[in-house]
Amino acid sequence: LSLNTIINTINKYSDGGEGRFNSEIKTVCIIGDGYAFFSNLLRQINPSIKVISINLGKTLLFDVLYSKACFPEINTALIRSIKDKELILKNELSFIEAENYHLLEDLPIDMFVNSASMQEMNPEVIGEYFNEIRIIAQRREIYFYCCNREEKRLPDGTVTRFMEYPWIKGDEIYLHEKCPWQEHQTTCP
Repeated sequence: LSLNTIINTINKYSDGGEGRFNSEIKTVCIIGDGYAFFSNLLRQINPSIKVISINLGKTLLFDVLYSKACFPEINTALIRSIKDKELILKNELSFIEAENYHLLEDLPIDMFVNSASMQEMNPEVIGEYFNEIRIIAQRREIYFYCCNREEKRLPDGTVTRFMEYPWIKGDEIYLHEKCPWQEHQTTCP
């Protein structure tokens, strides 16, 4: 549902019209893609898209394993240092441990996707991701799909609020609404 929303919104509101998503989105960075579900769906829909998956180290292992199960023939790379960044151009799917988020800088990313994982971060970390996204956005037009709770209390008592993320006045918003398929989620006791 999120991918369909992204594709339809980009095609509807962008200057290129229908098909712009498939023609202009070449590299997508997914922040916090649990089990690489979104990455693998995206690659099923459009195999030419390069995906960079960034996640916490232990969770990233599951992203890698699931991706290899879905696409055993796909070329993958773990990006751990600046010298590894050239591997992103050679591989369809690259992985970055969250503590190395700064390696995103200077990458040819066309779109960032974050669904229900920024709500798990403290405001400082959210701010650091926004800074990296804005550095890339200074050089190229990018899209950012951000779908998180309006408010969440973290285990340490910190409260994160979606509207307090570091949005700026110049951000062009194509879609701002409650997510209908996450609005009615239930939680297990």
